[in-house]
Amino acid sequence: MIDTDKYEGLTEEWEVKYDAQGRYVLINRGLSEVDAQLIADAPLLLEEVKRLREENDTLGEAVKEDNEILKKHIETLAEVKRLRRAWQILRSRTEMSCVCFSEYPDKQDINTHELMDLAMKEAIE
Repeated sequence: MIDTDKYEGLTEEWEVKYDAQGRYVLINRGLSEVDAQLIADAPLLLEEVKRLREENDTLGEAVKEDNEILKKHIETLAEVKRLRRAWQILRSRTEMSCVCFSEYPDKQDINTHELMDLAMKEAIE
């Protein structure tokens, strides 16, 4: 990481022009020590920008992967809730079937749903 504090006091007004040979010329009203240090550090700053962009891309990919994992966990949780509810319904019907068969031993030949319906009608009355 580059210590950017050493660039405090940098000259803000720079002008770039071309000389007679077509080369760039920096024009300002005097080059300070801070300005010279910034010019000297330009390659380091460029490398830091490249490194940070690469790190940003890597982190972006990690976030995408984490979002996919989270999405799968959410889907799994929804499925668990659905299965839990189905289990509760099945369990309540099974308990009802047991009650029905014990309450109506002479009706063993009818199916469970008919037996449960008979018990429900009787419970309502």
